[in-house]
Amino acid sequence: MNVVGCIRGTTLHGSLGGMELAAKKLYEGLAKSDIKVTVLTSALKKNQVKPIVKYECGVEYVFLPTSTLQKYSDEYHLLMSDYFEKNLLSSTDVIHSSSAGASGLCKFEKEIPIVVTWHGTALEQELDKVYKYQYLDGKQIRATNVERLIISTILPKLNKTRKHYCSYTHHVGISNYMSDILTLYGVPQSNITTIPNSISDNFFENHNSPTKENINFVKSEKIVLGVVGRAIPEKGHKIFVKALSLLDSEKYEVLLVGAGSEAALYDDVSQKVTKLRLDHKQMPSAYKLMDLFINPTIRLSGFDLTILESLAANTKVLVSDLPQYSAFLEEHNFNKINNRMSCFSVGEPEKLAESINQIVGEKNTVLEQAMPSKKGLLSDKVMIEHYSNLFENLKSKRKGG
Repeated sequence: MNVVGCIRGTTLHGSLGGMELAAKKLYEGLAKSDIKVTVLTSALKKNQVKPIVKYECGVEYVFLPTSTLQKYSDEYHLLMSDYFEKNLLSSTDVIHSSSAGASGLCKFEKEIPIVVTWHGTALEQELDKVYKYQYLDGKQIRATNVERLIISTILPKLNKTRKHYCSYTHHVGISNYMSDILTLYGVPQSNITTIPNSISDNFFENHNSPTKENINFVKSEKIVLGVVGRAIPEKGHKIFVKALSLLDSEKYEVLLVGAGSEAALYDDVSQKVTKLRLDHKQMPSAYKLMDLFINPTIRLSGFDLTILESLAANTKVLVSDLPQYSAFLEEHNFNKINNRMSCFSVGEPEKLAESINQIVGEKNTVLEQAMPSKKGLLSDKVMIEHYSNLFENLKSKRKGG
């Protein structure tokens, strides 16, 4: 079977977001199963004038000469469509799109099935503006604000977007919440499958052993509050910093793994803050250094992979009570497993500080294993098998039809 993957950016670009990591594991896993995988993506470097082809772990990457890197544009979709039609159309069995990566190839859907994995959709991205308006800009939400948002941004796009979404053959939601959202676009339930992003086995292993990776952090007697990922406004760093001002500096310290515009916010907090930039292979060890992993995100779109990684690494989690996370909490009963995962009221630093004090005040118990009965559900092998079976079924139906 020949699969063409489409994504705006890859780990070869240096991007380590959840979508890019999930795509990397999927494509490499398919390649190990003797499936030929070609990935079409944006330019690898500025001023690139022709396609660049690179191979990694059995996957062929084609970097198209777009003028911008890792971004959607009319040029991006046009170049992808042109390259696909000239070089891959006759040999491709299935097209896989990471979010809107393959939008420009929908015209080929009658010939080749297109599977799209949604890490976030236009609707949540527009509603993210409401959360930003309220929790980051500090403005009061009134019905007229939401009305203007809906009228000015969502409604003009809705009919076109719904039509576009229904032009894909099959949809994959990375959470049950995401799959439910897809039905609001008019996608039939029969055309939707939920496949969670996976966690590598090394996150589940050796929870009580010393960390293997050389990480420049010495754990003290203080409670370590960990934050991981891009330090950008939408991740709620301002909210966490405000919560830290309400917490005892003699009791807590902060381990910040990542970089971005918001990292400087931590320069003035009273707690000791250690900032690190680590390879992804070091992250299981980093999570084990944390007593509590904090994710104060205000983003309604997507599902942060850090939530699953920290749970797998046996670290307690405290996350905003956005619907994708509160639903996940209830679905998997993590709040009933030694309070492994808890939620606080999104955007409220006082509630975040209160929850932190409550969780660390509880009696700590050493768990015998991480995420009981969940390793199989969230392993790389299971995710790849789900996609492989889906691709085979669609290929067979299309040839049979």
